[in-house]
Formats: sequence, structure tokens, C-alpha cells
Amino acid sequence: MLPSYLCESILVPFRKLKRPYEFYRIDKNLAVDLDDLRKLMQKLPNSPLMVIDYFGFNHSQEFRDLLAQEKRRGRIVIQDRSQSSLSSFANYGSIVFNSFRKIGPADGSRLEYEKHLLTKVPALPQQQLLDKSAIYKVTGQLMRHYHIKRGGFPAERFIALFAKAEHSYYCDHGGIKSMLGIHNRLFRALDPESIKNKRRENYGILANMYASLSLMPDKLPEDVTPLFFAIKHAGRDSIRKQLMKCGIFTGIHWIMPKELIGGNKYRDSYELSCAELSIPVDHRNGAEDMAVLSTKLAEYL
Repeated sequence: MLPSYLCESILVPFRKLKRPYEFYRIDKNLAVDLDDLRKLMQKLPNSPLMVIDYFGFNHSQEFRDLLAQEKRRGRIVIQDRSQSSLSSFANYGSIVFNSFRKIGPADGSRLEYEKHLLTKVPALPQQQLLDKSAIYKVTGQLMRHYHIKRGGFPAERFIALFAKAEHSYYCDHGGIKSMLGIHNRLFRALDPESIKNKRRENYGILANMYASLSLMPDKLPEDVTPLFFAIKHAGRDSIRKQLMKCGIFTGIHWIMPKELIGGNKYRDSYELSCAELSIPVDHRNGAEDMAVLSTKLAEYL
């Protein structure tokens, strides 16, 4: 069972392994439709359930209570903490994974699981310092930095390198491996507390100005470190293009998988996917960067 608001890349392994899946409804506020989920759980009593922590935020207590109840009954709950890696709220999944690339420049993931689910842990082969995907990505990051700070290199150059890095990362690895040495070193050099504090500070700057457009609460819970400041705007694509011309790169989370488009059941998810824009609150953005970002947003929103 998968949420109706998700990245299409999540579906890739299911399709590759020819594993069936069904969706439960996510509403316009990124909340789980509990009635719809309960019906699906009755239909699929033994099916694992996957949950995504959107933009770093936790789900409602009612939903988490339901998950705890289902776990006691033996259902496997898979928690995707890719967007909440730096948030400090407790895990609720039987299996939990994150994404280091959402924290900084490193690629890789941490996997946690309840012991009874995997009694024999496979040994991972040793990984080298660099591979093709890392070379593409690091080169692209350097070009992007130079583009933003000095206007050098057209955006198409580093975007193409990022695409090559993604293709190599997913297609050339041939299975689970240890983190590359370069990514391990990059990750260990980070200061998580400093990153958390700066992201929360930058989120607060935008929330004070654009709370009416925000998809998430403008007041941050103490245990939340936001990934982005996510807004909903009908002119999303035009705004994104204008910001890109100014060297401000925003994201879209996410383009709706085609199989979910059409009909009324997942309309809320589809409308969100057409209007969501992820504004960066990156820890590398200082006061001057946030002032420029706020000014440009005021021009185009």
C-alpha cells in the first residue's frame, strides 16, 4: 500500500520486480485519508504499508496510533524518512530509511529495521572512493556553484551532469553497496545541529511572509527540521522559470505518476502535484541570500 502523493521513482522497484501495489488517498493538506486507508487495509490485511514524512513533518497522532495498532497485528510499516532525516521525532515504522543527499552533498542512505524482520544481515562489499556517478555529481555541483555565484556555465551543463549521475547511480551499481568513500567523508564533515538551526531559521523567514501559501504549518514543531518551504500556487511553473533566471533553483515534489491521473479519488494529490513548489531553506543560505530570495518571491508571487 502506497500513498497517492509520491515520487514516481518509488514505483520503479515495484514495477521491476512485478510486485502489485495499491494507493491510499492523501488529501489537499498532505494528510492521510484515514477512512480510505482503513478500507484498503481491510481489503489487504497482510500487505505492507509505506508512509512518507512530507517535507520533514510528522503525521497526525491519530494516524500514528493507527500504525502502532497495525504493527501489533503484524503489519509491516515502511517509513520513508528521506525528507525528515534531520527531524528528531521518533520512528514509527518497522523498516525505516532516509536519504543523505537531502542533508548535504553526500549520496547514500541509512536503513533501520526491527530485528525479527531480518535475522541475517548480508555483508556489503567494500566500495571505492569514487565512481562514475560521484564524478558526474561532484562536477555538476561545482559548476552549479560557479553558475550561481559568478554566472559561469549555463544551467543546462550541470543539469545534464546531474541527470547522468542519477542514471549511473541507479543503473550501474548493480545492487546495494557501501557508501562511496567520498560521500562518507562529505557526510562526516557536516554539522547536523548547525544545519537544523539554520534551516529552521530560514523557514521562519519565509513563513512570516508567505504563510497563506504554505502547504505546511508556519509554526515549526520543536522536533521538525524542514526540507523546504513548500507552497501551493497556480502559477508554479512560471514562478519557477523566473526564479531560475535569477539563479534561484526550486524543486517540484512531485510530478504525479501517470497511473494516478484521472478520476476523482486522487484529485487532491493531482492538484497538489500541479501547484507545489519547494522553496530552498538550505543551511548554506545566509541572511543576504534569504533577503534576495524573499525579494524575488515578492516580485513573482
